[in-house]
Formats: sequence, C-alpha cells, structure tokens
Amino acid sequence: MGKNSVRVGGVPEHFNTPWYLLSEEKPLLKDNIDVDFVPCYGGTGEMATALRNNELDIAVLLTEGITANILKGDDVSIVKIYVNSPLRWGIHVSRTSDILKDDEFEGHKFAISRPYSGSHLMAYVHAQKHNVELKDEDFVVIKNIDGARKSLANGESHYFLWEKFTTQPYVDNGEFRCVGECPTPWPCFVVAVRNEFLNENETVVAKILDEINRIVADLEADRENTIDEISRRFELKREQVADWFSQLNWNKDFELPQDVFHEVETTLHNLGVLKDADLRDKPAYLRSLAAVSI
Repeated sequence: MGKNSVRVGGVPEHFNTPWYLLSEEKPLLKDNIDVDFVPCYGGTGEMATALRNNELDIAVLLTEGITANILKGDDVSIVKIYVNSPLRWGIHVSRTSDILKDDEFEGHKFAISRPYSGSHLMAYVHAQKHNVELKDEDFVVIKNIDGARKSLANGESHYFLWEKFTTQPYVDNGEFRCVGECPTPWPCFVVAVRNEFLNENETVVAKILDEINRIVADLEADRENTIDEISRRFELKREQVADWFSQLNWNKDFELPQDVFHEVETTLHNLGVLKDADLRDKPAYLRSLAAVSI
C-alpha cells in the first residue's frame, strides 16, 4: 500500500492544536497516512477556495462559512463537528477610532477576509441583533488579520470581527480596541472534505478523525500542560489560554445533528445570505463516518 498524503487546512490558532500535533508527530504513518497541516491565515474563505481548487483535501472551518459555501455550490461534505462550543468573536476598532460602542453602524464599514467567510457572515449576525440591514458596500475585503490591521489603521474600514483570543495581542499592544463580542449561536468549527477525495478515501478520513479524537482526549486529560503548550505555541498569556480552555468543548463523536445545521441554514436565509433556491436545491452535505470500519 502506498502512502496517502493528506492536505488539511486550518487557521493557525489555538483551536487547531490537535491538528498541529497530528501533522508534527505523524502517528498515522503506521497506516501509511501522512497528514500535512496547512496554516490558512485567510480563514474560512481562503479554505473554501482551496477546497474548491483542489489545493486542500480536508479543512477545519467555521460552521456558518462552509455551510454557506456548500449551499452556494461547493462540492464538499461536512463529516464532523470539531468544536461544540461557540466562537467568541471580538468586535474590534482601531485604537485611534472615535467609535466607542459596537452599534455605531452609520457610515462605518466592516473589514472581512472574503465573501461568505466567518468575518463576513458574523457581521450580518451582529447587525441583525441591532435591527440593521447591511449592504454589499458596507464591507471591505482585507484577506487576513494583517490586512485588517492596515485597513482599520488607514480608515478604509472601521469594524473587524475575529476570534477574540487570536486578536488579543493586537489589543494588548494598543493597535486594536475591542468594543464588544458576538458569540456564534451554534457549534463553531466543523471538518469538511472535498467529495472527490472523500469518495475515494473514506477510510483514510475516518482514521484521521479517530486519531484527532484521541489527541483531543489526551490534551483534555493533561489540562495544565496543554495550557502551557498552547500559551507557548501561539504566544498567548497563560491566563488568557486558561480562560479560553475553560469554555472550550472539543467534540469527540461523529454525530451531525440535523437541527444544528437547520438553524445555520435558517439564519443564513433570514440574513439574505442564502436565497430560496439555495435551500430548495441543496445537496445532502452531512456525511457521518461513524459506521466506517477502521
């Protein structure tokens, strides 16, 4: 049997510590599976594009972002909920901005990594909470955090939503101010696979996910060392990591509850991101691998 090289994309953030360890320690080489973790600084939008272009085989993405992309036509399946807990999106402005609250929408634009990315969709969610309807011209595409830093600093955009612990170093150094939070109303991360790859490598994918579950269990069982490792690896303050870890719920099963994804679909439809036709013609995009023999 030849070696299966598998490209897995994910944001270079604390959530993905298990994937870093899987890629670095290579425990699946005994099964001729070589996982290469590819850091994707542009987030879910970048990964959705990479899956579409056969640049990744598997990706760990925001639930709402990949669901929107699939229902817009991407040939991808969701195979696992990766993190059950919500994502705590920080709502950031430049340190020199005169914005003091998270609901000053008039004349202000949102920096987003890409269309239908998490930063894009959560801006809609945040605006809806304040009964404000956003339009296409309310967004500025900035690709990644570095793009957002430049965009907010030069006044091209004014708000930037991103995972609050990842942006904490820029709050600490005075570059950003965090004026609010917007948690996701559903499990925040899922694992998605290109259907072409999944159809040919179902057992390989199942083995990878089973190994991720094992690594997660080990990290949870060794809490203090895990906090130290994540603090070191991602240059975060230990107390910040401990706060995040206390609220984290990595998922260790293969269930894909229909009601969770129905809520995502309904919310995206209500926000105007998904049209009636997107839901009417939607593919069967949830594919549990619980019964696959490994």
